[in-house]
Amino acid sequence: MKRRHLSRLLLTGSASALVPCLPLRASARRGLPDLGTLADRSPDMTIWRSIVGRGGMQTTMLEASALTVFVPLDAAYRPYRALVEGPPDETAAHRSMRFAQLVRSHILSGVHPLSELARTSGRYRTLEGGLLDVTVNGTANLTLEWSNSSASVGAAITLAPIAASNGLLYPLTEIFLA
Repeated sequence: MKRRHLSRLLLTGSASALVPCLPLRASARRGLPDLGTLADRSPDMTIWRSIVGRGGMQTTMLEASALTVFVPLDAAYRPYRALVEGPPDETAAHRSMRFAQLVRSHILSGVHPLSELARTSGRYRTLEGGLLDVTVNGTANLTLEWSNSSASVGAAITLAPIAASNGLLYPLTEIFLA
């Protein structure tokens, strides 16, 4: 299992236009951009946007009514670039399926604010079927432990979640990749 915790990461450029987390009642989220638009606005989520598009998951990100999405920032992909891209002889259909699985492994059904994750320290099932264990380490450090039948990866939540009209987006410094 690989663990890497960054204590601080700054988003740059147009990421400053992202909306900080607000009260999570659906009525309070009206008028906010959707999850897909939030990712489109961030210069630190270009690889995620590409994977969402190549996996055919745009509709999920735009139209789902309540999702919690853990989005790896571009820096998280660098050590895994070849693995993410796959073999050169991979068919387009297989690559699309693999990218869709990767996206679903980073999504929870429902809106799960940081306060809930910190309070409940529990186990959640991703849309892909993998497990996401949330534990509290210390007073403000939440650790996510994603696992499926073949791998386990840890990541710390070091950035505040971003509210969207259809859920929450958590920027991550790790990728859940099996």
